[in-house]
Amino acid sequence: MKIIVAMLFTLTSCVVFAATSVLDPGDGRQYLQNWCGGQTVSEYAQGFNDTGNTLAAVKVTTRCSTGGRGTRPRTFLSCWLVTFDDNGAILNQEYVNSGSWLLGSPPLNCALVLDPAATFPRADGAALSTSLVGTVFRAVLETA
Repeated sequence: MKIIVAMLFTLTSCVVFAATSVLDPGDGRQYLQNWCGGQTVSEYAQGFNDTGNTLAAVKVTTRCSTGGRGTRPRTFLSCWLVTFDDNGAILNQEYVNSGSWLLGSPPLNCALVLDPAATFPRADGAALSTSLVGTVFRAVLETA
């Protein structure tokens, strides 16, 4: 009986309870006012701030027609740094940069590093990373 209790204690003490949250930046129209039939909202892990809240770069793009036949479409971009709490609630949205360019011109990039392979650990064992969810990148918070 003592062996069974000791084995049960050992097994239960090794169990780690973790929660995984895919952070939702919300509708792209709150970040980019242009809407040409749809927007692509991507999100990339950026780490944690001084208080331990999650930071994610939100990149929103849309492509619009510029006129009739033979014209080049224009792409619009807006980048933001968004702060989330551990429950996924948005605490702050900080504008970073935005702009547009015509097809065939050099594209504009976000002024933040958008590395889908980056992982950021937090002192309490939580980790923030970027994952492909469907067809877009999302920041994912795993808490211990």
